[in-house]
This record gives sequence, C-alpha cells and structure tokens, in this order.
Amino acid sequence: MKTGGMECHSCHGDMLAVGGLNPLATGGSIDGANDGQQRRPWLDLPRCQACHTGDAVNYLSGIPGLVPDPQWPFRLRQAYLTGDPSASPLLASNKRFAENTDTLYRFSKGHHGINCESCHGSTHAIWPNVAANANDNQAALALQGFSGPLIACETCHASGSLPRTVSGPHGLHNINDARWYDEGHEGYYRNNKDLCKACHGTALAGTPLSKVPTARSFRTEEGTKNYNKEDFVACNDCHERPSL
Repeated sequence: MKTGGMECHSCHGDMLAVGGLNPLATGGSIDGANDGQQRRPWLDLPRCQACHTGDAVNYLSGIPGLVPDPQWPFRLRQAYLTGDPSASPLLASNKRFAENTDTLYRFSKGHHGINCESCHGSTHAIWPNVAANANDNQAALALQGFSGPLIACETCHASGSLPRTVSGPHGLHNINDARWYDEGHEGYYRNNKDLCKACHGTALAGTPLSKVPTARSFRTEEGTKNYNKEDFVACNDCHERPSL
C-alpha cells in the first residue's frame, strides 16, 4: 500500500479512531450490528472495498470527504471520509472488489471457494512487495513466474482447459490467451462495451486494471505488440479505438 502513496492511518485512522473514542458511523461496523458503538477490536476493521470501490465504469463518487487517486478515481487513497473521527470504513456499491458480506478480508472467499489470501497474500503483506526478492513475492514467483496476485489461469487450471470467459476472479478474462487478443474480441466488445471498459477504461486507453503483470509479446493480425511490465493495455495499441 505504501507504494501507492498510503500509510497506516490511510486505512485505520488515527490512534483515537483505532482506540474507539468515537462511535462508528452507519455501515462502519463489519456486520452493521455495531454501528453507533465503539470499534470492536480485531473485528471492525478496514475493508478492501473501502478503497477499491469499483471499476472504471461504476465506482463510488460524488460524496464529500472522499479521497480519490487524482488520476484513477475508482481507487481511493483513504478508506474513510475526511472529517470522520471514527474512520468508519466505506462501503462500495459495486462489489467487484468487495469482501464477502459481513466478513473480513482474511476470512473471505471467492472464485468457487478459494480464500482471497490464497491469491493476494495476507492482509498486511498484499502481493507484490516492491522489493523484487522479498519473501512476500516468492509464492507468486514459484507458481506463476512473476510477482503480484495470482492471475495466470494456468496456475490452477490445465493450459487450454478453460473456455473464453470473463468469469475469473473479479470478472477477469483469460490472461495471455490468444482468444482475447487475436480472435473475436472486436465482436465481444460490440456486445459488451461496459464489460471491456470496466478495466480498459471508458476511453479504452487503459487503466491500472488492464496493466500487464510481466513483459509480454502478442502476435496479432495487426502484427506483433510488445509490452513492458506494468504497461496498460489499450485498444489503440494495435488498431484504432472502436466507437465508444
């Protein structure tokens, strides 16, 4: 989180908030049962969805006190509203990146019952670690060949065993699969524009949700396209942007 410009208090609030001096706001407790009361230790904690409030099409906005990333407003830099002394975690309306209902991240599951921590790392050691050789990166490096959350389908699924799909974790499509970058994605976009824009951006110019996790080289009908690690994938990398 620090590499994204945040500090401990960006999620937890100051020491008075952590100590529960001020009552939680509506929706501030993990299950709603403790709203208006002091924080319950190890239970009423920050939430992923409090900062990851949705995607590039649908996200939390227009509320006074929000602290969005100046370039990518679907991603906040503070998990609570400025001026809230209780630092009550926000609730996202778009649950694409939310934990299970009334459940902490460390107990949440997705993608057919897999623990969120299995792909993202533990709460205070979310992958990747900016230090390339850090212990926190070793599991991902061993399993998929690059650091960061586990997003390569072949980590768990036999190569080629999955259909073309957007049913991956958080609505992810098959990664590094020619069926997406060279076969029929134009037709898919015409019928599902917002699904593509959710990660590639409303202008289809790419966002952090469409960045490549490691250097890639794609052979397409338009020629070969090379990406460096963390480049954003945009439509006009290979051809003109389609009608928005």
